[in-house]
Amino acid sequence: MEKMLNNEFISQLAGEFYFVRHGETDWNKQKILMGQTDIPLNATGISQAKSVAQVLASYSLDKVYASPLMRAHATAQILTDSRQILPIELLNGLKERRFPSGMLHDDLEHITSDNLPASAEKWSEFSNRVLTTLEYILAKDHSHPPLIVAHGGVLVAITLALKVAMPTMDNCRPLRFVLDDSGNWSAELLPDAD
Repeated sequence: MEKMLNNEFISQLAGEFYFVRHGETDWNKQKILMGQTDIPLNATGISQAKSVAQVLASYSLDKVYASPLMRAHATAQILTDSRQILPIELLNGLKERRFPSGMLHDDLEHITSDNLPASAEKWSEFSNRVLTTLEYILAKDHSHPPLIVAHGGVLVAITLALKVAMPTMDNCRPLRFVLDDSGNWSAELLPDAD
């Protein structure tokens, strides 16, 4: 059974966080599915992260939570380079969905729960892992909103659970998630660096 965020619990949590999908990799550029294969950022991904660091410089952040996969971890490090006291906590729960790597994204349209590869993580297991991690992050006592740096699949799981439209799936586009007084979440893109 797929986990849903408990509305009573979620209303007691921090009502704001930021999310950045990792910068571009060569496999992203080639539309190759990475899953948990540890692929580094390419030159574009490094440049993207540096641009987003400029955007985030004007926002107060408390802590960064990142996937330990190198594309997300490296993005988080670049985002925090100018904020040397901002800690990064690596969380396995923020890793991308375990899926056979090397397939093209277009191949996914032919995969269903009936023919899911044996090594793949079921969506319900993946979603539960991500949401348990999100609850852990939001339950922390933060003086400012936290930043999550992770993967496209993690973003999909979060937006589905919070019932918000996903503003983008682009690499390294900063998003702000906010919980309103009615208990509804929204997500918005932050403006680009000038």
